[in-house]
Amino acid sequence: MHTDARELKDNSEIQGDICIIGAGTAGISMALDLMGSALKVVLLEGGGFEYDDRVQDLYDGTTS
Repeated sequence: MHTDARELKDNSEIQGDICIIGAGTAGISMALDLMGSALKVVLLEGGGFEYDDRVQDLYDGTTS
């Protein structure tokens, strides 16, 4: 199931056995490895289902 958390009611609770933060290469790989297991996996990713400039701005940063 895919859910946009911005559409959840206030104080909603997401439950799972394992929570993976980030749907990059490692996050997706871990989630795929656990697919079909008895564990309920929550995969959290920033942003929505469509490209959004405001969300992309969250990734801006500087390094020194």
